[in-house]
Amino acid sequence: MLDLLGMANKYGFQSLESAISEYLKLSLSLKNVCVVFDMASAYGLEKLRKQCLAYMDTHASEVMKTEAFLNITKVRLGHRAVYRERIGSAFFKSFLWRRSI
Repeated sequence: MLDLLGMANKYGFQSLESAISEYLKLSLSLKNVCVVFDMASAYGLEKLRKQCLAYMDTHASEVMKTEAFLNITKVRLGHRAVYRERIGSAFFKSFLWRRSI
């Protein structure tokens, strides 16, 4: 599904991109939220990116235990816009603490 999202973005199929984004919002899990977040950030899909952040906030302790969390592009997760949105969240505070270790 993520490959299809990439192709829809690359070739400008906005209705397909939107449909896949909606499907992914409903399908977020501990196994995929970090990868989906990274791709949503790369493709500028703000609604999907924000949904991923909300999921990560809700499941912060579990998300940070996944290997996928360690592979999130640090530039994307540490971006100032994310910082402003997440400053009070448990997930972001934990992320900052882990990053400082």
